[in-house]
Amino acid sequence: MSTFISSRFKARPIAKSFGVIGLLSASAVIMHAPGALFDVGVRNLDFHSHYVWALQFAEGLRNADIYPHWMWRGHLGLGEVALLFYSPLFYYGCGAVRLITSNTWEAMRIVFVLSTILTGFYGWRLLRLFTGNAYALIGGVLLQWAPMIFMLFYYFNDFPWAVGFAALVALAYYALRADAFERWIDVPVSIAIAALVLTHIVSALMALICFSFMYCCLFRREWGWRATRRAVSWFVSAGAGLALSMFYLLPALWGMHLISSEVWTSSFTPWNAFAFPTVTAHAFGVRWFTFQWTVPAVVVLGIVVATWYMRGGGALSTRIGDALMLMLAVSWASVFFASEFSYPLWLISTPLRLVQFPYRFIYVTSATGPIANLLVCWDLRQRDKARWRTLIAALPLVLGFTATTALSAKFLIIDGKPHHLSVDETKPYPGLPEYGLASVGPHWQGYYRRGGLTAECGEKALACRTVETNNRIQAWDISAAQPAHLRLPLFDFPAWRVTIDGKSVPTIVDPETGLISLDLPAGTHRVTALWTRLAVERLGLIITGLMALVFAALASAPRVRRFVHPVPQSRAPARCPHIGKGIRSR
Repeated sequence: MSTFISSRFKARPIAKSFGVIGLLSASAVIMHAPGALFDVGVRNLDFHSHYVWALQFAEGLRNADIYPHWMWRGHLGLGEVALLFYSPLFYYGCGAVRLITSNTWEAMRIVFVLSTILTGFYGWRLLRLFTGNAYALIGGVLLQWAPMIFMLFYYFNDFPWAVGFAALVALAYYALRADAFERWIDVPVSIAIAALVLTHIVSALMALICFSFMYCCLFRREWGWRATRRAVSWFVSAGAGLALSMFYLLPALWGMHLISSEVWTSSFTPWNAFAFPTVTAHAFGVRWFTFQWTVPAVVVLGIVVATWYMRGGGALSTRIGDALMLMLAVSWASVFFASEFSYPLWLISTPLRLVQFPYRFIYVTSATGPIANLLVCWDLRQRDKARWRTLIAALPLVLGFTATTALSAKFLIIDGKPHHLSVDETKPYPGLPEYGLASVGPHWQGYYRRGGLTAECGEKALACRTVETNNRIQAWDISAAQPAHLRLPLFDFPAWRVTIDGKSVPTIVDPETGLISLDLPAGTHRVTALWTRLAVERLGLIITGLMALVFAALASAPRVRRFVHPVPQSRAPARCPHIGKGIRSR
């Protein structure tokens, strides 16, 4: 009988968790209805870039390349090295799902939905630390329906940026849990930061800047060794998260000089892209009204309500008050960097300029602002008998959900157009200028327009045939009656090693085009370009591996201590019934 009762109590949490996942999954599918169910969207430059990268990345994985960098259809088939510099985690997800789907766009849409489920799950987990289960579930759904994230998915079309929102909410959850930063390295926080870096590096930069302001609150609430240790733990944990992502981050930072990275700060300037533009609107105009006024207004209204409640003394003596203060510090920091108040900082050449558009900081507020607003609503519900106060506090959350619903309806009825991507598109494409190699010459497009390799072989009386073209190998069979100097249809990059009949040969960069050129002896030959890993990539992988070992050691240390120094059963302390269940504030 006791065994039966025990099994029933164990089954209930499992059933509850499945129920939560089911509801969050349904919410995610409905939120993604324009893409997931009706397959409509807006095909702009960002859409096309992420689509063709996901397609080629998946093909590279199927060709047994564990980390594809070279997008061989880019720049009209001459190649681009975009995925050495762009965060890869989104493309790994698409490549994995592509194994079970009929096309790449279907795999991408499944990744969208899965990321939104994770957003809701971590939102639910976070709010469960302070509130009841049903309320936490509602909060998770509201985070899924954040207006800015819908805009990123279906108007901006920066899919990795939108998918990274799940990692941002996870970071907020791990930063607010009861034992956060009690150790020098907080492993869950580090992993959340690494996930954000590997999904969207600009989002990680914004999160690191804004979350660092949490510790102004710590020192305001308490001075002493514990506050200092927790503040240091945040920065050490952030550094550990960066170290964990070094297999991507180190080569990307090292290789900036190899591409046209100056485009990020010269062609994309912040002056017309502040949230709530007033002075700058008169001087430079407005870049995107919805991103600069509508979305920030909804989010900022929520943190204004939460700040008003906190300043009024509500919840300040409770654990909710501590969490509320931390989330408000992050939220107001992100609003500051998004607004014209931060204008002088954008004049300085710092990594901040890589964010490009200040309104992007509202992305951070889109997570921390609703969390603060939800905590206030819960505390009001528990403490204040006047229901109208709770309704006023909940107004920004309702406005956010309503805004996303209205945007979704408008997108379905007016803006979205059918994609027709049931068959993968494999045509060459122009590519993005910022990922063009610095060695590319001024006449590379002329080489393509004149007919590329076929035309050049005809001019030199060579018989040329393309044998293989992918991210790892480019191969051609070439017959020459006499020695010739030939340009290959491939941009030069340090990772390419060229062989003729299996023997490495020296190459030079054609100054007019930036293509690989070589001297070809008479006869019939197989010319092959092989992609090899750079030394800096191997170094980054070693750092990642060492950091993973450190994390494994930290995670196993408590178990090792218990094994070496077991606690006698008679002296074992009684288990507190609240451990592992979260603390509810009343």
